[in-house]
Amino acid sequence: MAVVAFAADDGRMRFDGAAYPKPHRDESEVFFSSGSIPHFKIALEKSQFEALLKEPRKYARATVTVGDQVYPDVAIHLKGSASFRVLTDKPALTLNFDKFHKNQRFHGMDKLHLNNSVQDGTYFHEYVASLVCLGAGVPVGRVTHATVEVNGRHLGLYVLIEGFDRAFLRRHFSNWYGTLYQGAYVADIDGSVRKVSNDPRPDAADVKALVAAAKEPDPVKRRQRVGELLDVERFWSLMAAESMISHWDGYCQNRNNYSMYHDPTTDKFVFFAHGMDQILGDPNFTLTPNAGMLARIVTESPQDRRQYLEHYQRLYKTAFNVERLTNAVMQAAARLKPVLEQLGPNVARDNENAARDVCRRIVARAVGIERQLNAQLGLPWEPKPLKGWQSRVTEGQPLFDEVKEGEKTRFRIRTGDKPVTGSWRVRIVVPAGQYLFEGRIRTVDVPPTNDPSQGAALRISGGQRKNSVTGSTDWQNVQYEFSAGEGVTDIELVCELRAAKGEAWFDADSLRVVRKEGGK
Repeated sequence: MAVVAFAADDGRMRFDGAAYPKPHRDESEVFFSSGSIPHFKIALEKSQFEALLKEPRKYARATVTVGDQVYPDVAIHLKGSASFRVLTDKPALTLNFDKFHKNQRFHGMDKLHLNNSVQDGTYFHEYVASLVCLGAGVPVGRVTHATVEVNGRHLGLYVLIEGFDRAFLRRHFSNWYGTLYQGAYVADIDGSVRKVSNDPRPDAADVKALVAAAKEPDPVKRRQRVGELLDVERFWSLMAAESMISHWDGYCQNRNNYSMYHDPTTDKFVFFAHGMDQILGDPNFTLTPNAGMLARIVTESPQDRRQYLEHYQRLYKTAFNVERLTNAVMQAAARLKPVLEQLGPNVARDNENAARDVCRRIVARAVGIERQLNAQLGLPWEPKPLKGWQSRVTEGQPLFDEVKEGEKTRFRIRTGDKPVTGSWRVRIVVPAGQYLFEGRIRTVDVPPTNDPSQGAALRISGGQRKNSVTGSTDWQNVQYEFSAGEGVTDIELVCELRAAKGEAWFDADSLRVVRKEGGK
């Protein structure tokens, strides 16, 4: 490949393949870790407002105020495909701080996006997706939340996403003077790939070379040629991350919502993910999304497929850590609560409910991933700590608490004035065999009965009760035996109280699933 020289922002000449400083932390790190929810006041003069109404994709000029900081001459345009809304509605916006005002930055960033989240009523999908992708080493924009007003009209809550600007490239690559491309809507790399930045050459010879390699008819030569131009391991990370979050609208499954960076240091392409507002819909989403031609090529051979699945398994342990992700979502909901309470009496409550639903879907997706990994890699089953318990109301208005007693965690369910059925639940994956779900229970003032369906008990979802604890008792060990059929089975464990009054306590630290001796 020819060495290309061009002028950098500081006036010095840069060369492809030269040594560059490693990525470094910058001011944006402080912004995204602060937990603050900024309020954007966007002011457009009449001519600029009318220009955006007429040509919404073309940049206009605005004054943006955030707190006590005023940013003049900020470039602004409307964005989105299915999420596109006109300026007089709730538009999705791109803000470019230095296009018209040289070297102006917003907390170290040239560009950011304010997404209206019309396709994601939870406002948490992009946030979860960024955590998973970054955990997997996939370059994506970091995410937080903001509120927005335009010319004094309050538009409510938005999802703020870091743009793919120079600061972004500098954070992810030691050489940030490569070429950035963006894929067209539902089009593979042989479609209309748009050059976004940096490369002064008029053509896209590097993209054309990758397309030619991907269309090589001989499968062995095709894989070799693609491997010379694509960072395959990082692409596997993209595939795995898109799979983990069930991202059906990404490159790998829909040839959509992707950008690609030609890294001059390695002379290879690295793919970015974006547009991740429709995720976690299918808990059994495939591990190998391969509608994109490159995704098919790098998992086509049995050897590549095995290596990819082993790579997926390694990433899954950290990038899709259920406890970390669900805690992050609930913490984000807590940060939003005081802001949303100002927008309406039910807004904060609805947002917290949405956060809990996202957490439930994270747990369900983890179950689906583990089931498929175990089956496809032939992994032996090992008992794991039971984490990610969620409360569920079946009847009445049970009250739920997670109580700390010293170093121990207890789950409590209490009745109100009327009979209740409530439970704490978690999903696990087990192969075929015989198992015991066991733990310690105590009860307070639960009416005694000979009916095993009443009182406090352990069971699995869909299973009949085989034990029941009533009255006022000290801690006692309870076991529930169950079997799993052929293959790998998704099991939901249930700690349940059915009673007209009283309360049940479950010792969370004692709850476990044990495979019976001789169970296969």
